[in-house]
Amino acid sequence: MLKFIKNAAGFSQKIILIVGLIFTLNGAYAQQPSDISNALDKLPAFKLLMDKHPEIRSQLTADISLVAKGGAEGAAAQLRLSALIQNYFGKYAAQASNESVIAFVDQLVALLDEIKVKNPSICKEFIGGQGGMAAKSLDKATTDKMLDAMAKVIETGITTPQPKPTLEWAQPRLMQAMQTILAKKDPNFTADFFNPNTSPYQVCHSVSLIYRTIEETLPKEDVGPVFRAMFGALSK
Repeated sequence: MLKFIKNAAGFSQKIILIVGLIFTLNGAYAQQPSDISNALDKLPAFKLLMDKHPEIRSQLTADISLVAKGGAEGAAAQLRLSALIQNYFGKYAAQASNESVIAFVDQLVALLDEIKVKNPSICKEFIGGQGGMAAKSLDKATTDKMLDAMAKVIETGITTPQPKPTLEWAQPRLMQAMQTILAKKDPNFTADFFNPNTSPYQVCHSVSLIYRTIEETLPKEDVGPVFRAMFGALSK
């Protein structure tokens, strides 16, 4: 059970990172910093973050340019971007409205379902935060909806912050969801997402199932706070 709790927080955060990086890999953005900065301003989630934290604009534009070029510097830049997005999104998700976080999770599940059908082989890369292959497999309309939902989470976290639930509070509720899943004995379910012997299909299937089970089995008033606790667990 403890391993599941740790994995639940971990995969939630990794998914956020890839969502945040999809736009750098799913479109033909120019590599000039000024062009990248203008592109960022057209994405509500990042516009909100940069308006609130103007100091991150230069890092975003510089590192996105390096990611686009690839190579060792691009890989290092992607790690920096991941850490930056993890920190800020996790911070605001933890205090966002329950409605916005649930809507975000619904879009996330839809995205996982799309990957599972179109290209299950990249499920592990997606969950692990490695965006290139995943981004190329996603429909633009799906990613746009995800980024819009992400923006709403950030917006409510900034404008109407809620008290932050703790992962300790969420743990028994996550265990309840896990017990429900295990009782069904789904042959495609695993909590060991990062085991090299776990099939890619199982990864997407299992993550989707966990989110769905949380929504379907927990009391309505607990669902949003549990998701907020998971997303906020790894922010600074």
